[in-house]
Amino acid sequence: VSQSRYEVYNIKVDYLMVGHLHSKRVQDVNGGKQVIQVPSLMGCNDFSVKIKKLSNPGSYIFTIMNKYGIRDSRDVIFK
Repeated sequence: VSQSRYEVYNIKVDYLMVGHLHSKRVQDVNGGKQVIQVPSLMGCNDFSVKIKKLSNPGSYIFTIMNKYGIRDSRDVIFK
């Protein structure tokens, strides 16, 4: 039986934020944990156009409250 990394290092992880993928996604994983993928602040650049991964610039803002999780979330769209 393999242990997850947070069990090995005795670190409790409820949310993991990742970027660089140029789009927003919130995904439930592993029994109530969430992976939060935030969009690109700058939108497209030469490399993202080359690999055809296009998106509008934006962000995602939210508050995490103990015992309640994510509250008051909203998308931020830059124009």
